[in-house]
Amino acid sequence: MKSLTRGEVVSASADGTAVDPACLGPLREDTLVLVSPELARPASVTTRSFG
Repeated sequence: MKSLTRGEVVSASADGTAVDPACLGPLREDTLVLVSPELARPASVTTRSFG
């Protein structure tokens, strides 16, 4: 396994379940995707929308 370098992308499942392959389409094949229930945010946590 290689080490991450500056500028590499890491993605995480927001709810701790497997990521739908359709959502991974824009990412490179070697993008690290973390999936764990421990990474899931509680439902009470909201995100800020930029746009």
